[in-house]
Amino acid sequence: MQTSDGYWWASPLHEDRKPEIIEVHGLGASRMTDDWPYHVGEFELLQHIDTSAWPQKGKLTERELLDENYAVDPAAVRAGYWWVIHHEDLLPLIVLVGKEAVYRIDGEDGLNDFEFLMPIDTDRWPKE
Repeated sequence: MQTSDGYWWASPLHEDRKPEIIEVHGLGASRMTDDWPYHVGEFELLQHIDTSAWPQKGKLTERELLDENYAVDPAAVRAGYWWVIHHEDLLPLIVLVGKEAVYRIDGEDGLNDFEFLMPIDTDRWPKE
């Protein structure tokens, strides 16, 4: 399979873990919950994730996102992968919502740092 930069659904080769979303950049790969630099060869790349048809802008303005009173209802955001807008960059990205934090490729934040555009359903994606 030819590798291109961007998000991929992939399985770590040396760990007994379920597939996950990683970001590939050249020969490097990054995971959501881990800031260790990986080589793309450490993963079986199952499927490239084409985000071009997904919403590229949110409904909130930059001012609304940066408002100190902006708050996300935790009941409206279930655990799992989401397509979001980050309040600093105002660019869309994929995050992993966990119990204690929201994980990006380059760090972690709280719910209120994002506008949640849509959940990403990975249930029907390849498992191997």
